[in-house]
Amino acid sequence: MIKKSTGIIILIIVDLIAVAATLQCVLLIRINLLPYFISFPDSSQVTFKSFWWIYYVWFFFFAYEGLYTKRFSFWDEIKSLSKVSFFSTLGIFAVLYLGKIGEQVSRTVVVLMGLLSLPLLPLIRIYAKKALYYTGLLKSKAII
Repeated sequence: MIKKSTGIIILIIVDLIAVAATLQCVLLIRINLLPYFISFPDSSQVTFKSFWWIYYVWFFFFAYEGLYTKRFSFWDEIKSLSKVSFFSTLGIFAVLYLGKIGEQVSRTVVVLMGLLSLPLLPLIRIYAKKALYYTGLLKSKAII
C-alpha cells in the first residue's frame, strides 16, 4: 500500500512538473517568438509568477477525471488527458473572467498552453507511468 501511495504521489509531482514545463514552453513562445508575427501590447507582465494558481486548476481536473485512482488503457488515458487539457483551459478562463483578472493574464498563454498540453502531457505521463511501473511503484495485484 505504501508503494502504491508513493507511486501516486510521484505521479502527481510528475504531472505538475509537466504542467510547469508546458507553461514554460508557452511563455518562451509568447515572449520570444510570437512578437515577430503578432504585435502585443506589453510582454513585461507575462511572467511565470503570475500563473502560480493554475496548478490548482490542472490538479483538480486530473483528479476529477480519475487519473490517479483508476487504471486506463493507453487510448482511454489519452482521451482523459485531452479532456483534462480542454476543461483546464476552460476552467482557467472561468477563473480569469469571474475573478475579473482577465486583463492581468495573457489569454494567448492560456490558449497556447491548452494546445501545447495536448501532445506534451500524454507523452510525459506515459513515460513516467512506465518508469513507475518498472520500479514497482504502480504495480497492483489482479483479482482473477
